[in-house]
Amino acid sequence: MYPSDYEEITVGTEVAQLTPTKASTTDAVRVDLRGGPIRYVLHRGTPTPTFGIPSTGEGEILTLNRAEAIGFRAIAEGAEPCVLRATYYSRP
Repeated sequence: MYPSDYEEITVGTEVAQLTPTKASTTDAVRVDLRGGPIRYVLHRGTPTPTFGIPSTGEGEILTLNRAEAIGFRAIAEGAEPCVLRATYYSRP
């Protein structure tokens, strides 16, 4: 696989997601987290500051397949935002 696209998304007090057109056409996504802790889901549900998979934020790396990328939703646990640096990968 090779890197095919990139984006940065700031996660704050409102639910954020990866760009749907990018997530639905990729084979995998590497998401580097920079900033505060977040909660996320992989099933298109709605995370809250107390519901979802907890992530420590700074320095954590998530690797998602296409289905997980499509369903990925995140929200900040507190006041500190988190920047998601998403690198999309595709097969040649």
